[in-house]
Amino acid sequence: MSKVIIVKLKRAGNRTGPFTISDNYGNVLGTDLTKQDLINGITYSVDNNVSVIIIESTGKCKVRVQLPISQLTVEEIAAIKYVPS
Repeated sequence: MSKVIIVKLKRAGNRTGPFTISDNYGNVLGTDLTKQDLINGITYSVDNNVSVIIIESTGKCKVRVQLPISQLTVEEIAAIKYVPS
């Protein structure tokens, strides 16, 4: 079985990106994603066993963040607003 996830940025620095998205099993879901791609939100289908998504900035400012997958309502997803930091 699989589940659909949405990866959406809430906050990022000005010099971050491009981004690579992967899961806790090392499966690469997306590469060379722009900050705008992630601000808008990007959807992936992952195995039900996936519990963590890893967002990695691969440009000059290298940042790696591991986030647990959580369940949100449509309204909560729509309310996510990007804030530069």
